[in-house]
Amino acid sequence: MKILHSIFLVFFVNFLAFGCAKSSGIEGKVVNAKGQPMADVKIIAKQVQPIKGYESFETTTGSDGIFRFKGLYPTSEYTLFPHAEYWSTDYLKTTVKSGPEGQISMLTSEIVIRFTAPKDGIINDSKTGLQWAQDCGGTGPKVISWYQANAYVNNLRLGGYNDWRLPSKEELEEIVSYAKSQGIKGELGELFNKIGFKNVHFDYYWSSTTCAPYPDGAWVVNMWSGNVFNGYKSYSLYYVWPVRGGQ
Repeated sequence: MKILHSIFLVFFVNFLAFGCAKSSGIEGKVVNAKGQPMADVKIIAKQVQPIKGYESFETTTGSDGIFRFKGLYPTSEYTLFPHAEYWSTDYLKTTVKSGPEGQISMLTSEIVIRFTAPKDGIINDSKTGLQWAQDCGGTGPKVISWYQANAYVNNLRLGGYNDWRLPSKEELEEIVSYAKSQGIKGELGELFNKIGFKNVHFDYYWSSTTCAPYPDGAWVVNMWSGNVFNGYKSYSLYYVWPVRGGQ
């Protein structure tokens, strides 16, 4: 019995020394564009160079927006993926090293999630307070005149709301500016698809903003290049992206 007891002690000490020691963590916080904590956001951590038993972990944020991973391989690179059904899995990913043995590595900056989809068919913008139609032209009208575009959004009933409108020139420019700030190369619409928008046309969209010197014209914004152009309200034909609300 003494021999068995000694063997057990040796095994237990070795387990503590070599098993439990290979454990560290990562901690961070998820907020919206106004800096408010976001609860119940799933975060997936995947090891960049997989080691068996340490490859993948999942957790969710608490009411304070904070998430913690434990049991990670020490001083190892992990890619963190905020996850939602309507996002691309690599949207807002970030790579960080886990802490040394027995320590937790803290993210140097918060993970900011600007866009969410609280209702089917609608995307919420937490920075501006706007709600955008998720479908950017797939099921609605194709290219139409400015007057037809206004009639369409005024009669739109989406998500139980009846106050849809055309976005202003500034609102369209701002969302394109966000795409550029994310370092998306090529088609800016690629970011919109990753966020959860559907059927983004890499072409011009009508704004509600009339060209001041030319009352017969309204500004249009290109989702490919971000270029702004003057379209004629009566006979120029462009796409429609309904929006509602705002600050």
